[in-house]
Amino acid sequence: MEIRKKYRPFTGDTNRKVRLDAAPLQLVIAQIQWPEHTHLNSSFEAAINSFSSELKGFPLASTASEAEFKISPEGIEQVQGGVSYQYSSADNVWTVHLNQKFISLSCGAYPDYKFQDVLDRLEPILLAVHKCLGIEVISRVGVRYVNRVEDANKITNLNQHFKSEALGYQFLDVPEGITLHGSLSQALYELDGIALNVRSGLMAPGQTPDQALAPLDKRAWALDLDAFQVTNQRFSPNFVMETVGTLSDTCYDFFKYVLLEAGETAFGGDHEG
Repeated sequence: MEIRKKYRPFTGDTNRKVRLDAAPLQLVIAQIQWPEHTHLNSSFEAAINSFSSELKGFPLASTASEAEFKISPEGIEQVQGGVSYQYSSADNVWTVHLNQKFISLSCGAYPDYKFQDVLDRLEPILLAVHKCLGIEVISRVGVRYVNRVEDANKITNLNQHFKSEALGYQFLDVPEGITLHGSLSQALYELDGIALNVRSGLMAPGQTPDQALAPLDKRAWALDLDAFQVTNQRFSPNFVMETVGTLSDTCYDFFKYVLLEAGETAFGGDHEG
């Protein structure tokens, strides 16, 4: 098995690994988008049937109609869009979403998570897309890591766990009697043809960083990392796999970059040289 070259644009450290037994990571998404392909307008249902037969390890299936919005002289009108297909593993940890313009693989938090598990599940999905849908060109590849800290004590002491630049207004001194319910900061980095969109901040009760995560009845702190590459590339499963690995490294390295040593300890860190 070929060893994948590590990409560490923020820390420059390819040796030290950070493993957290109580990591705040709650959602991982890998998504591939493509422009509209003419042949799918008339053959998408047949392609879906073929894809469903090829897909292994996702026995649960459902469909949903997607809403679209049309701007007309009368204003903004909601119209029925296409159909989205969802496939899930028996334990509902892994989910595939597919429509005429993208496919995504997502997983929720589970013990002993490894990104290699994502790669192992993604590869046969890409091969099925290549075989059944006839996608010729892709336009975007993205990987998203959604972290959410729920423990009240950890939230109170976030400035001991993460660099202050990632914390926004939470630790701004304000007069007594003033309460901060929510604060969201956003940054966009560009590096080596990759974009990294970072959202971080305090979320009020009832808010969630992603609809796939149930809202909480208490405050939480989120660090949402979305690395992506906009491209006009002929669809190749090998290219997508390599790109997804690099994008994952980008998210991982940024998290490692803003995490302080005390934060590693607080989240059950195991330092490896």
